[in-house]
Amino acid sequence: MIIFFDTPQELINNSSVEDFESLFWEQLNKLHDLDEKDWPIHIPQNPSEHEWEYCFHGGQYFMYCATPKHEERKSRHFPYMMMAITPRWVLQEFNKNEKYAKKIKEQVRKRITKYDTISIHPALNSYGNVDNHEWKQYFLRDNDTELPKCPFLRSLTDKENRN
Repeated sequence: MIIFFDTPQELINNSSVEDFESLFWEQLNKLHDLDEKDWPIHIPQNPSEHEWEYCFHGGQYFMYCATPKHEERKSRHFPYMMMAITPRWVLQEFNKNEKYAKKIKEQVRKRITKYDTISIHPALNSYGNVDNHEWKQYFLRDNDTELPKCPFLRSLTDKENRN
């Protein structure tokens, strides 16, 4: 699923990539507030754990955001703020044939290297790897920096404090 956000020109002109990053996480937190189902028991609630990923309505999802402010990382540029949402089961099916999946990932990385004017972001990794933090890949900045911790407020205490 792809969501295109109404992105006024004034917002584009007066915002940075980091401002859009804040908007992205704000949207995920607001969406979570609407979730009427419990967080899946097999997914850690702490984003710093390597098996964490965003969940909604009992499903697991990989999130991807592109913005009009991305310039160096052209693979994350779009004329409007855009969020692509891929269910985990799609990625699990893709990865069933490890040899094929590896070949496709290599091709994608080669194309990104040619397309972007900046090197591959160091946060790109594979779900389940012990050195992976899925949330870091949801929003890649236009440089190699990243947030020090995940802005997703999952705990019930945090959720109650936001209401």
